[in-house]
Amino acid sequence: MSKFIDMTGQVFGRLTVTEYVGERKWRCTCSCGNTVDVMRQSLVKGRSTSCGCYRREHTIAKSTTHGKSKSRIHYTWKNMLQRCQNPRNTSYPDYGGRGVKVCARWQEFENFYADMGDVPEGMSLDRIDVNGDYEPDNCRWANPKVQARNKRNSIRVDGIELKYLAEELGINYSTLHARLWRAKRRAEEEGTA
Repeated sequence: MSKFIDMTGQVFGRLTVTEYVGERKWRCTCSCGNTVDVMRQSLVKGRSTSCGCYRREHTIAKSTTHGKSKSRIHYTWKNMLQRCQNPRNTSYPDYGGRGVKVCARWQEFENFYADMGDVPEGMSLDRIDVNGDYEPDNCRWANPKVQARNKRNSIRVDGIELKYLAEELGINYSTLHARLWRAKRRAEEEGTA
């Protein structure tokens, strides 16, 4: 038989032991004012640290809604996290699988929403640097045309996507691409590339 150890006065989280009530149970007073009987092992091993008030408070805090759970912005946020953090997501190899991360601030929806706001009509979330992470300085809302240009396989000249450059110069994309290819080849032949 083990030796009786008086735990009266000891504090375990929010619980203060007040008296032994028998059968290895101790009466405790919680910092919220409630009284609860707890097994010695639960106290010592840290399984019981409050009368249950902490769990209730935590549940209420977690379930307090931002009112956006079924909105497009919340759907966008959840999909971003899934692409980067869930290996079972079909898009994971192109995002999380190649090292794209979601910044710590955006792990919480409220922060993402505060930074990005609602999704504008006809737009979707776009990373400016396609190899960069999802973070405030690297994300914007973009229309499908901008999204289509901003891909890993897009050709860039001094950081400007070739399709955009062709449009700005008023030159057909294929023509500009061919001219660049020929100029690169000539430079390689002359040894100046």
